[in-house]
Amino acid sequence: MKKVTIIPLLVFLFSVLNTQAQSYDAFVKKVNETYLSIPNTQFCASMCECTNEDYQVFLAASPENKQYIYDSAGWNFSPYFKDAQVYNEPLTRVYYQHQAYKTFPVVNVSQESATAYCAWLTQVYNSNPNRKYKKVEFRLPTEKDWIQAATGNLPEPNEKKVFPWRGLTFKDKKGLYLANFASVGEYNIKRNASGQLIYDTLGFGSDLGSDGAIYSTRCVGNYPPNDFGLYHMAGNVSEYTSVTGQTKGGSYISPGHYLLLKSNDPEFPNMEKGGAFIGFRPFMYIQEK
Repeated sequence: MKKVTIIPLLVFLFSVLNTQAQSYDAFVKKVNETYLSIPNTQFCASMCECTNEDYQVFLAASPENKQYIYDSAGWNFSPYFKDAQVYNEPLTRVYYQHQAYKTFPVVNVSQESATAYCAWLTQVYNSNPNRKYKKVEFRLPTEKDWIQAATGNLPEPNEKKVFPWRGLTFKDKKGLYLANFASVGEYNIKRNASGQLIYDTLGFGSDLGSDGAIYSTRCVGNYPPNDFGLYHMAGNVSEYTSVTGQTKGGSYISPGHYLLLKSNDPEFPNMEKGGAFIGFRPFMYIQEK
């Protein structure tokens, strides 16, 4: 009878599991530090949108998670913008692999994939001894919760906010943009023969560059946070809510109207399947402290 030695195999498996546990220790520590409590609620919101780096941890966690891989072909904008003068083809090769993009928001993932990420994160977090809270659930926020997190503090009883920041403009006192979005300059707006206002798409890109991004995302934390310390609650990428196909916050391709707190992003066909301008921000709902 052939003798089978199982000790080396057990040692190997223990080593693999221990290495994975240690990597999750660092991951959970990061979660503890970057999910910020929203006052007068029982939930926390991620400081930033889910990044390529974090999503790669999810994809590598199990073979089953590979089904939720991003669709790099989504960087082709032609289905949405027939006249877009952009060249994003290189991003299909480098956006998810190059180190320069690891802190950029993951895009081209479906709403189902974002939900699966949240379910995986819930399991990882609740099983880790270094977690901050005893039991939580990560999920996509309701529209109401998203708006509450995006609004930030209201120091005056009658104060109203229209953006995640204070004020009624898209720039700070130094004239710097507070978000990346499709900022169509006044010089690009004109009237057609019927008297309707239109914008000149050939001049579109010139003003887009002034906010730091032209038809692309920016690394998370690139613009000032709101009062709660949350970055990119307006602009960068539109963020899934718990409602199928609904996103909030606008993106780098959105005109300024969609950066308003109560605006819903336009509904393109099959929004729930994702796009190069759609990402997500997990919320942590505290069940036991």
